[in-house]
Amino acid sequence: VMTFRAGAARARRAVELWHVPAPWQDRTNASLLYTCGRNGMLDRLPRRSGLVPVSHHQFFLLDEDVFPEDGGRLTWPNGLATAAPGLVAIYTGIHLGPVHLVLERHGNPPEPEWESWGDVVEIAVDVPGGALQAGALMDDVPESLAEPVTEHPGTYRARIHARGRDNAVDLATSDPVEHYLVQLWPSTGTTPRTRTLTSHFGRIQMSP
Repeated sequence: VMTFRAGAARARRAVELWHVPAPWQDRTNASLLYTCGRNGMLDRLPRRSGLVPVSHHQFFLLDEDVFPEDGGRLTWPNGLATAAPGLVAIYTGIHLGPVHLVLERHGNPPEPEWESWGDVVEIAVDVPGGALQAGALMDDVPESLAEPVTEHPGTYRARIHARGRDNAVDLATSDPVEHYLVQLWPSTGTTPRTRTLTSHFGRIQMSP
């Protein structure tokens, strides 16, 4: 235990010396999320954020060479998100406009933080190309979201958080009124799970 704590302290000090934003300092603007690994050192994990364009109530996470239409006819059994091979589709309250998105990859399931979110679900997605990144139906995503958040093929667990889906239902907006956080980590578990679903919009979208 003492060795682990000493290693973690040295790693934290190294981060401070190199002036790299650490999660206990400024998590909002950091491009890399740092977590303490089993060996007491810090693991560098990608974190992307920016405004993603929504069209027809949807935006996506897409693997390489996968397009939104490859998901076929989509249904929303949990009222928020669904997955197909190489694709996660997320259903927004707005019909058209930008939403704020944060993407994080973790080595293990992150600590839950859904108290400040209206809707939170977990689903599994197979990423055969290993390069899942934000995507849009009718437009390009900004440079801040254009890089993959995953690096290896495999099955990932996606915990999808949403807030503000009742703010402008079916409307076109010019400024973001909805916020999303998607956390990904490698996992063999495939059972979907709804953590919380408080938005009226989300509840009425649930497939029977």
